[in-house]
Amino acid sequence: MAQSGNDASRTNGRGVHVAIEISELDRTMAASIKDKLDTVSPSPYGKRCCIYKVHEKFRKINEYAYTPEMISIGPLHRNTCPSEMQDHKMRYVKNLVARTRLNLVECLAAIRSIEDDVRKCYSEHMNDLDKKAFVELMVVDGLFVIELFCKSAGDVKVDRDDPIFNNIWGMASLVRDMILLENQIPMLVLARLFDLVTRSQSQNQNQDQSQSQNQNQNQKNRTLAELALRFFNPLMERKEDVLEAHFNKTGKHLLDLFGKTFHDFGQNKQSKSNQKLKHIPCVTELRLAGVKFRRNDDAKSFLDIRFCDGEMLIPPILVQDQTDSLFRNLIASEQACDGRNTYMTSYAFLMDSLINSPNDVEVLRSQRIITNYMGDDKDVAFVFNKLCSEVTLVNFYYHDLCDEVNKHASTHRHRWIATLRRDYFNSPWAVIAFISACILLILTFTSTIFASLSYIVHKS
Repeated sequence: MAQSGNDASRTNGRGVHVAIEISELDRTMAASIKDKLDTVSPSPYGKRCCIYKVHEKFRKINEYAYTPEMISIGPLHRNTCPSEMQDHKMRYVKNLVARTRLNLVECLAAIRSIEDDVRKCYSEHMNDLDKKAFVELMVVDGLFVIELFCKSAGDVKVDRDDPIFNNIWGMASLVRDMILLENQIPMLVLARLFDLVTRSQSQNQNQDQSQSQNQNQNQKNRTLAELALRFFNPLMERKEDVLEAHFNKTGKHLLDLFGKTFHDFGQNKQSKSNQKLKHIPCVTELRLAGVKFRRNDDAKSFLDIRFCDGEMLIPPILVQDQTDSLFRNLIASEQACDGRNTYMTSYAFLMDSLINSPNDVEVLRSQRIITNYMGDDKDVAFVFNKLCSEVTLVNFYYHDLCDEVNKHASTHRHRWIATLRRDYFNSPWAVIAFISACILLILTFTSTIFASLSYIVHKS
């Protein structure tokens, strides 16, 4: 049977042809959908994507932890930077260009040549930023960051009217802003600009007679990673030899670079993949089960937590106002990626298990494991108890450690020994009293034996 122009035919599951009536409206809607399919933009979540908008489920828990308050870096918060700080950015760039005789044309050309790759680093398309505006933003912000690092390292003199360095809260707020995931620019931008600045400075260093040869040599030998890590070191202080081991490390952006320097942490890094979360009792309960806690000063990363012979070795950690933002953004970065490298997320879950109350914080603080700059132990407990809200964990790096701790804590012998130590050996006087009681008991028992033997011998 012939079909009309407005009919189509399909075969159902039983092989029977069924006529479908197609109207002009259907053809119009199909053409509209096809136009939309042809013009849809590619997904921004490609291989290069590394700077993400924080998911709303994290932001609703703590909006402040992800939002810059003093300065914006990159395009995601470009309209939120206070005007006075935007002016200060430009002053930094002006000083850098004058000091190093940097060729701005070369800088713009260098970033323009990688613009497409730079845009792919962001999870947002930013179609409202044309090529000129985008490249200019990257150059200005990148040069500002480099000049900031140089001033922080002492390579460049700080002006007396500098609002960043010459007030009590300025630097602390700036450091916090610059570790936010949404407040990043790709490292390839910073690296390109840093190379140009270094080359320009090297070519013109002999023309500036006001600088000493030693200072020029010091600036020449610094890497971008060294400047960045020294700038962020107050967030999680490390010794000089530990920092030096990472001066040639690279990252996708500054937050990524800073986080990666903690990933080399011995045996836990060798943990099998796809390990599920394991919980352990809190510090107070573990102490009742005979577990000891000791500060590990030999660890090169605060992630390097170990358990050996009933003792949990925990590296020291500084907890201050910026700590919550630091951990939340490191965790948000891990959550946005493929989910396999969950070092910070694993640490947060482990500390959440160990810390249930201010009493747990007090124990760790008394062992100098936690340095509390927040004032109240309750505040520290609150930080660790809220870090994992809405967070998904697919690979728990402390799985084997938790198995060892749980096995030790469940052994009755360890609990009895711990009870004995707590109740009878908790002070020198308690030890003396216990020993005296034991001696008295032995003497009483011995005298009873001798009295019995004497009676038996006498009677016989």
